[in-house]
Amino acid sequence: MAKRELFEETGLIANQLKLFNVYSGDDFYYKYPHGDEVYNVVAAYICIDYDGVLTREVSEVRELKFF
Repeated sequence: MAKRELFEETGLIANQLKLFNVYSGDDFYYKYPHGDEVYNVVAAYICIDYDGVLTREVSEVRELKFF
């Protein structure tokens, strides 16, 4: 799923991903204006082996930075 999301939103193809960390808990709580409440879970990966050209998916991404 992470590889697919990376490609859809950046145009980059991850050849290899390494799990960096999983973030969750009270710091990731959000209450939507209509009242729904969620606790987000974020999985962060490191990718140093990739192909493609960095391309922003305009409908989902405001800005891309590469580092």
